[in-house]
Amino acid sequence: MVAWEDEETNARSFAYIPANRDGITIADDWDGIGQRQTGSGRVFYKDVSITDDEILPERPKDAISLLAPQQQQSVLLNVFIGSAQGALIAARDYTITKSRPWIYSGVERHADDPWIKRQYGELWTKVQAATALADRAATAIDAAYARGPALTAEERGATAIAVASANVLAGKVALEVTSEIFEVMGARSAVRPYGFDRFWRNVRIHTLHNPAEYKTRNVGSWFLTGDYPEPGVFQ
Repeated sequence: MVAWEDEETNARSFAYIPANRDGITIADDWDGIGQRQTGSGRVFYKDVSITDDEILPERPKDAISLLAPQQQQSVLLNVFIGSAQGALIAARDYTITKSRPWIYSGVERHADDPWIKRQYGELWTKVQAATALADRAATAIDAAYARGPALTAEERGATAIAVASANVLAGKVALEVTSEIFEVMGARSAVRPYGFDRFWRNVRIHTLHNPAEYKTRNVGSWFLTGDYPEPGVFQ
């Protein structure tokens, strides 16, 4: 799919065209630090032809037709949640089977260190909170779709706020957990063969593609004024 703006009106249009059409060059130059499937990389267009039947009709304005971004954002935030959950489980298994106690800890097993127990408790609590908010957002989306054509703009807006707040917390918690696990696993966990950094790298690259700042502002603006965010590709 391609998109462009009219030079005079700045109106945006979309069209589905084949990737091998004359004039299209896919650079395939994205080399990110984490997951590859982020829709990145450069594509060049030179004198590309688009026929009328390839142009998509104007997007419907009714509330139910504007729910797709919420579904997409829910998928993304659950990628963050899954990464945090996976990182925490992997770290726990490593801590129990491979971590060594610090020489001044006074314990024979790393997992018996009160510091390690407390920090794992905090990490688990963070993940549970983010998971609960993600589940609430999913429930809101299900309820909105169940309304069908009767869904109102206000109901759609409330769903957007639920998803945005869940997205913000999911990304924040995932970044914290995937970084802090090294503190409780110990120095040896940071060697390349274990690859524990993959959790952080995957979360880091995805959160950069979906800045939490603008979602946080939308939630704050709604809380202060009661105004829901204007429907868009990311909200």
